Amino acid sequence: MNGILNLNNSLIGDEGVSYIVMNSVFQDLAPDLTELDLTKTEISSIGLGYIKYGLGKGLNLKKLKKLILENNRLGKEGMIILDRISGMENLPNLEVLNIGYNNIGDKGALFLAHAISNLPKLTELNLEKNEIGKAGAIALAGILPELENLTTLNLAHNMLDDVSVEKIAKALEGLPNFRELILNGNRFGNVGTYDIEEALKGFTQHYGNRHFIKGV
Repeated sequence: MNGILNLNNSLIGDEGVSYIVMNSVFQDLAPDLTELDLTKTEISSIGLGYIKYGLGKGLNLKKLKKLILENNRLGKEGMIILDRISGMENLPNLEVLNIGYNNIGDKGALFLAHAISNLPKLTELNLEKNEIGKAGAIALAGILPELENLTTLNLAHNMLDDVSVEKIAKALEGLPNFRELILNGNRFGNVGTYDIEEALKGFTQHYGNRHFIKGV
């Protein structure tokens, strides 16, 4: 049995997450949960900390395939908690991770890069509007070649310059299933555009349906 828990726009906050995680009904349903949507719930790193605590007490999310944390207040501290959660092998089947609009910054991206190294089945990663710059891009580029199942990466509306996108593009070159790179709303120019088009050229020739959405 597959289960979906959608709390999108519920504004439950950290306290609400604490209540849910400790609720016996949720604990019974969790082993069959495949999707958890916490979009715009006003949670911070504290809320993720409650989830981590629950996992340490036996909460089972091993079937979870899709985790949506978009438009919250996670910041760098939230990525530290996420790193600890993934490091305990609690999300072995996660395929989709959406952390868009959380202002994690470069320091948060460093911890996120380590976190996703523990997510071998990851196919989609959304990091839109997170104030990620060169240092964060370099950290992510260092781990991307290990994500063999990755198909989609959204880095739109960050602070990526030519060097940043060059690193990302080169990191994606060898991924066999990659098809979509979203970079609109960044700071790179013609040099960065050239690097991406060169890196993805082989994908277009060999696989036919991969594309790059150009930054503006």
